[in-house]
Amino acid sequence: MVCKKCKKRIRKDEVFCHHCGAPQTETVSLGAINAAQMTKKKPKRGKKVLTVIGIILLVLALLACGLYYGMLHFLDSNLEKEPDLPDHQVDVNPDLPPSGVTNIALFGLDNRFDKNNGRSDAIIILSVDYDHNKIKLTSIARDTLVYVDGYPSYENKTKITHAFYWGALKPDTYGSGAQLAVKTLNQNFGMNITKYMFVNFHEFAELIDLVGGVDIEVKEYELYQLNKHIRGMVSKSGLDIDQISSAGMQTLSGGQALAYARLRKVDSDVVRGNRQRAVLEAAFNKVKEMPLTKYPALVKKALGVCNTNLDADEILKMAKWALSNSPEFVNMSLPDENASLYARGKNWNDGNGWVYRMDMNYVTAYLHDFIYETNTCENLTPVRPN
Repeated sequence: MVCKKCKKRIRKDEVFCHHCGAPQTETVSLGAINAAQMTKKKPKRGKKVLTVIGIILLVLALLACGLYYGMLHFLDSNLEKEPDLPDHQVDVNPDLPPSGVTNIALFGLDNRFDKNNGRSDAIIILSVDYDHNKIKLTSIARDTLVYVDGYPSYENKTKITHAFYWGALKPDTYGSGAQLAVKTLNQNFGMNITKYMFVNFHEFAELIDLVGGVDIEVKEYELYQLNKHIRGMVSKSGLDIDQISSAGMQTLSGGQALAYARLRKVDSDVVRGNRQRAVLEAAFNKVKEMPLTKYPALVKKALGVCNTNLDADEILKMAKWALSNSPEFVNMSLPDENASLYARGKNWNDGNGWVYRMDMNYVTAYLHDFIYETNTCENLTPVRPN
C-alpha cells in the first residue's frame, strides 16, 4: 500500500508512515491506534539526559533570568535569529491533538571549528507543556536508524546524527542543517516541530566560568576517571584545566564541570544524567545569586553560544511562564532501559555500521503519549526488530 499523504510505499500494518509520519487510519486523532493489538506492559520513561540538555537549559536559564529583569530590548538587539521554517518545508504533521504544547528541537553539535555544521551527537525534543505545567525532554539516540530525505544510501536510511551534517553540506537543496534535521524528526516521529536551537557544547565551559564555576560534590570513586577525562580534554583541545586533587564538595571550573558532566565509565548513562542535572542546578543557583549588573554580559555570552529561530517574544513568554510556575521537569529517552520491547542495537551488516532499529509505529505513539499525555499506546504491542 502507499501513504495517504506522501504516496510512498509502506507496509499494510503501519499506523504512521515511516517516511512522512502521517497517520494511516481513517480517524486523524491519535486515538486511532487503540484498535491495535493487545497491550504489553508499558515501558517506564528513561531518565538519561545528554550533556547538551544541560547546556541548552543553562542558556535558556540565563536568558530567562535576564529577561525577567527587563532585558527584552537587550535581547532583541543582540539576538541573531536563524531562519523560520514554514510547515511545508519540514513536513509538519497536522493531525496531532490540539493542546498547549510547544515543541522545540535541540541539537548539540560536537564540532569546535564550525558552530553551524556537524553531526548532532545529541538530539532532544523539548516540549513546553503549558497545560500540565511540565517541561518534557525526550532524547533520541544519535545512532537511531531513520529515513533522511535524499540521503545517498539504500532507502535513504542512515543514523539520525547525519541529518544535520547532510543538510548543512547541501544548503541549496535542504536549506540548512537545522532544516533537514527538524524535517527528519517530523517525518520519522510524526511531529509538528518548526522551532529549533543548536549549540556547540565545547562552549559550555565558558558559560560555567562566566558564572564563577559550580559547587559539586565529587565522589571518591569518580576521582581517577574524572582526572583521566580532564587530561584527555587538555590534550585534544589545548584548554587549561586543572586536575582535581581530592574528593568532596568543591567549586569546579568550566572545564572541570564539562568533564564531570560527561563522565559515565565509572557507572552508567543514568548516573551521568544525574551528574548533568547536578551541574545544571548548581549553575542555575549561581545565576540567581549574581548581581543584576552582571546579567548583560551573561546574556550576551549565552546569545553567542546558541543559534535559534525562536524570537525574543517567544523566549520571553517561556521565561515568564517558567519563572512564575516552577514547572516539573520530566525526561524520556529513545530507546530507554526497556528497549528490548521495541528496539535492537547492533551492526546489521547493511553498510550503516552499529545502529538502533526501532518499531517506529510503537515509538511514534509512545512519544506522542509522553508529550501529550493521551495514553494512546497502551493497546499497541511493540515489536522488536529481528
